[in-house]
Amino acid sequence: MLTQPQTTVIEETQETKQIAAPQEGIHALETVIQSIDQLLPTVSLDEITTVISACRNGTARRDICKSLHWGAGKYTTIVKPVLDSYKQVKGEK
Repeated sequence: MLTQPQTTVIEETQETKQIAAPQEGIHALETVIQSIDQLLPTVSLDEITTVISACRNGTARRDICKSLHWGAGKYTTIVKPVLDSYKQVKGEK
């Protein structure tokens, strides 16, 4: 009674999850961004990259200005033309 039963603790390690490979390679994305930059000379490369990144991260088209803390006026001058061009360029491939 004075001795306690021994307890054995076994720690199971979980398999390390792997990150899925991007469906579109970085080089292909850069090519798409460069194509859009040529189509829209009035929109900066940074703005194009920001809009496409937001879109690819799942932000709804109508919510991009809000998520980027941009005024609603930038929707017609930046977001819409970039996403329309993005759709056009991706459709070509």
